[in-house]
Amino acid sequence: MKILLDGHVFNSRIEGNKRYIKELYLGLRQISGTDTSLYKRENSENGLKRLLFGMLTMARNIKADIVHSTYISPFIKTTKQVVTVHDLSFKQYPNYYSIQDKFIFNFLLPWSLYQADAIIVPSCFTANELLAVYPQYKHKIHVINYASGEIFKPILHSVAKLKIHNLLDITYPYILVLNSRYKKKNINNVIKAFNNLKNCNTSINLVVVGGKHNIDEKLKESSNLVFIDYVDDATLACLYQCCELFIYYSTYEGFGLPLLEAVGCHAPIIASDIPVHREITQNKLIYVDPYKHQLLSTEMKRILQNSRLGENLVKRSQMLNKLYSWKETVNKTQEVYKKII
Repeated sequence: MKILLDGHVFNSRIEGNKRYIKELYLGLRQISGTDTSLYKRENSENGLKRLLFGMLTMARNIKADIVHSTYISPFIKTTKQVVTVHDLSFKQYPNYYSIQDKFIFNFLLPWSLYQADAIIVPSCFTANELLAVYPQYKHKIHVINYASGEIFKPILHSVAKLKIHNLLDITYPYILVLNSRYKKKNINNVIKAFNNLKNCNTSINLVVVGGKHNIDEKLKESSNLVFIDYVDDATLACLYQCCELFIYYSTYEGFGLPLLEAVGCHAPIIASDIPVHREITQNKLIYVDPYKHQLLSTEMKRILQNSRLGENLVKRSQMLNKLYSWKETVNKTQEVYKKII
């Protein structure tokens, strides 16, 4: 069985998509009887050329049985096709997207779903959202969870701190939060909650990984903020491990992979109270309404002032490490391949 995976995200910093394709590719290559190739576009190649010519040419050259894409598959179907849909945020938050992105998701995605022999989603939440918009594809949908990578494990605390010190200008103690170009990360409410917290703890810092996207100008000037544009996975794992608290306060996600990464690194976590977070973490964390930053500030203060509470929170979340693995993700994906072949 010959598989062609669309790896065009390797030329970007869309980390969740990139990690999914990377883990899937490496895992499939270890399975006997599965010959997997990765399509990596050239820097000069635009998306239209990739979908019209690039992937089709490579699929023909390697005699692929299946082409597996993320969201948008090649326009012309010459093999079996699998499409992974991470989430439907473009439906829930259309104002977050450019005109080009809206066109891609509202016109090209339906065509990809129509052509697909199988559709993979990471959670029951995303499956239900997809069914609400495209109920005719119920028979094609397969829920296959993602997992935390092997690198997201605790190491010697002194070593982790040394790595951070050598690479980043960070003062301890700190709270960690991730940001991105998408407004759904809800970074402004995190900073507002942090500013409230500083009234009680002036020594704590907030480390924002992912840059200054979507942050109100006044909030950018808040004290005790540290902005980091990008870090590799090894550094991110150290940041998870050494933080006093990890905040993942998105208003919307299709899965929430950073939660599992932080769990793997033994970080105390506060997550936004949205259905998918409770689904994948099975109510093992502390959850706060993403629109009530005052409540977030209260919970942050409660954990920071009670070390035993933070320790118990970490212990309670560790069972999640046994529920998810990329090996299982890969095996279930291969089962889908076999089914459509």
